[in-house]
Amino acid sequence: MVNAAEAELVREVYHLYLSTARLIKVAQILNARGSTSKRWTTRKGTAVGGRVWDKHLLINLLTNPAYEGKVKHKKELFAGEQAAIVDERLWQQVFQTIKHNGRTGGMHVRNQHGALLKGLIHCGPCGHAMGHTYSVKDGKAAYRYYVCYVAQKQGWHACPSGSLPAEQIERLVVDRIKHIGGDAALVAATFRQLQSGIRSRSAQIDKDHTASTREIQKIEGDIRKAAMAAGTDANAAARLADLHERLATASERTRVLRAEAEQIENESITQADVAASLREFAASWDVLYPREQAAVLANLVKRVDYDGAKKTVSITFHPAGLHARPGTR
Repeated sequence: MVNAAEAELVREVYHLYLSTARLIKVAQILNARGSTSKRWTTRKGTAVGGRVWDKHLLINLLTNPAYEGKVKHKKELFAGEQAAIVDERLWQQVFQTIKHNGRTGGMHVRNQHGALLKGLIHCGPCGHAMGHTYSVKDGKAAYRYYVCYVAQKQGWHACPSGSLPAEQIERLVVDRIKHIGGDAALVAATFRQLQSGIRSRSAQIDKDHTASTREIQKIEGDIRKAAMAAGTDANAAARLADLHERLATASERTRVLRAEAEQIENESITQADVAASLREFAASWDVLYPREQAAVLANLVKRVDYDGAKKTVSITFHPAGLHARPGTR
């Protein structure tokens, strides 16, 4: 059980993270005070020792449902024996912030070196993401690059994209988006690209949903057969447990596909929406703060593909992002 002093520390860690949204900053604050993780409950048991705080330790603590008085079984949360240390609203706020930052890299991480395309840019020839890196001169980041992970790990001969100057590709992408907004023909072409992508994804979702529905029907049939054989087959119980787990997985997959299909239906977009959004992007970009620029770009652009062999760049937009008005703060 967690004593009063430890419970107070846990609550403080939650509030520190909520106020900063930065794991590294929270670790720095705790370590500067000389606070160590002497004892706290992880999802895998109890950790003991005077370990200094770090990012991974904080993630394990902050996402542990035991601190809101719950236990996790498979994907479900149930009331636990331990009393809650933090209230459910605080726990959920922290959990959702960590989840969001894990997906996007966090606003501070995304833009601490002006990396506008961090998490967006991909290598065309090999399909892998390109990471952001920089060289250091006089203790400061001097030159920034985007590097293909394949080339980085296997050698520059492994991929023609290799690396490219970050500022150059960022400026090219931003200028191209600005140019689209002022060219009716390019707006129309962008709209057609979006519509084609939506149709292709909808068709794939329908195909996957049909396959998933058939799988569910087959599993349900197998469950009925196994249940009938349970009286005479000693292995039927184990088989039933496995079938029910497979059924839960297939049902969740079907639910996700259905939700995505509904989202696509709600993302109907017109050519006028595309034109208005891109015009406002061009008009407002230069007056946005760096963090706002990174947020706008991430909301507007789904991915950027760079082909080092052909020296070409293609931009894929988020349909939902083009509904927004990027110039508003």
